[in-house]
Amino acid sequence: MINIKNDWTIRIFFIVFVIISFFTNVIRDPLESIWFLETHFLLFIFIAATETVRVIMEKRYAENRNGYIFRAIRLLVISKFLLSVFTTDFFGLFG
Repeated sequence: MINIKNDWTIRIFFIVFVIISFFTNVIRDPLESIWFLETHFLLFIFIAATETVRVIMEKRYAENRNGYIFRAIRLLVISKFLLSVFTTDFFGLFG
């Protein structure tokens, strides 16, 4: 599985980055917020980063050498779903 040190490094980095981006966007006018510092965008990046590290670690260190393929395909499916949800404003439910 994923190395604990790598996992917690990514988590702490993103927690700090979310806090900094929150205060940055709160200070600004709501209509002029920075889109790449929004929480939903950072969450998408966080999921992609952690799953990518897991795919790399599973490819290198797992006993089943082809097990990483399933995780990589799952990462692509989740990424496509989240991207479609964010770009369509949650399939038109919020607008």
